Amino acid sequence: MSFLRKDVKYKDLGLKKTNGFVLKPNDFISQNENKISTLCFFPLDAWTDYRTNAGCSENSNTTNYIEKICQDAGIKTAEQWLADYRKVNNDHQKQCGFEIKDRDDDAESFWQGVRARQMIQNDRDAMETQSEIRVPAWGAEEDAQLPVLAFIYTPNPGLPSGLEKARGDQKRYFQKTGKWVPVIRVDMPTANNVDARFTYNEGDQHRDAPTPKVDNECKSYIASATWLQRDDPFLKGQPWSLQVTPTECGRNMTKQQQAAAYAELFSKYGKDKQWNPDNGSMYQQFVCHLEWSGDDNGKKVYSRDKRVWNLEPVRPASSWDEVFKQGCNPY
Repeated sequence: MSFLRKDVKYKDLGLKKTNGFVLKPNDFISQNENKISTLCFFPLDAWTDYRTNAGCSENSNTTNYIEKICQDAGIKTAEQWLADYRKVNNDHQKQCGFEIKDRDDDAESFWQGVRARQMIQNDRDAMETQSEIRVPAWGAEEDAQLPVLAFIYTPNPGLPSGLEKARGDQKRYFQKTGKWVPVIRVDMPTANNVDARFTYNEGDQHRDAPTPKVDNECKSYIASATWLQRDDPFLKGQPWSLQVTPTECGRNMTKQQQAAAYAELFSKYGKDKQWNPDNGSMYQQFVCHLEWSGDDNGKKVYSRDKRVWNLEPVRPASSWDEVFKQGCNPY
């Protein structure tokens, strides 16, 4: 798996591939979908098929060198990674990978890997080579729980178009799981000053995987939102709370529209300092406010009917059962 971002760029999917799929960030995982675990991160493709420890450690191709996980080799920063990479003459096969599995420093280690990639962005081969993340394999019986965000294809001159393969993946996934996932065209960056472009075209979708119709089209889901600090009986101090006022259309959105509505909220307020740190709980609270119902003195009440929805980034990410059991306020 590879990681592409505005500040982590490469010009193709690697290995002469022109199609693939994109997984949701764990913050956007829906009920009945599995979170994706990670094992290690390499700033550049690391020939992991030949490495031990699920692709994270020693490379059998380099008989004169022993590769280790970065942290085991005492490499914990991007600067240290770069020095080690230069020491092995920029050999992709000899680079170390940052372990990002069940560690207290998972997030920091991943960030150092991203920084390392940024430090070599002007290297001759950096734009030619994708980054690499190792993840555990999943079984065929888990297809319906796999959080696929999109099937993608890239128009790469000199290589066959991946559109037909992406369409085929979309059709088979729909037939097997009943879940519709869009085909998205991805124009990859050709230089460090060019951004990737993602495009949805109706004509790219497979005719046997019909696009779902949305009955309640909303121009906007979020009318306004305001940060405030308030007491909470289960949280320490006065944590920040985002008081969200949905539009009338947003208040009546369907399940299909939840991801788009949350994306709108995040695009407007996700960069606010009060939003962080968020470990996925904000999305859970948001969805819960749309779906939770309870009993108030014999009368059924719905959380979506509240005038405002209060979301607190400090709340822990929990199982969906716990989120609903605790009335959208996990603690």
